[in-house]
Amino acid sequence: MHIPHQPPMLWIDPGSSTSYRVPGDHPFLRDGFLLRTAMIELLAQSAACQMAVEAAGRGRKIREGRLAAIGGLTFHGDAAVGETLTLRIIPGAAFGKLSRVRATVHGGGRLLAEAEMTFHVELE
Repeated sequence: MHIPHQPPMLWIDPGSSTSYRVPGDHPFLRDGFLLRTAMIELLAQSAACQMAVEAAGRGRKIREGRLAAIGGLTFHGDAAVGETLTLRIIPGAAFGKLSRVRATVHGGGRLLAEAEMTFHVELE
């Protein structure tokens, strides 16, 4: 499975896209905490991995995908250096090339962020 991101913007391991430990050298840290915008990117990368796995299960590959919209984005807390985050992606409705997911970030047993994300996905 492959997502198009490359270091330093590839933050998750595509083989384990449901958890992420915040490293002390993350490029989007401020005062020991992960910037909230980075949580959005983590969710997008996790969703991309999950969509690639689902496509592969149907014998397909994703040719191109991009985040098209975010709705209902709410932040409930912050992620500290060293914290392990749980990324949850719940598939929703699909309309042609558009796929919607419900995405959440949990850390330390608490909900840190949640959003509805819509992706434009083209299959090979």
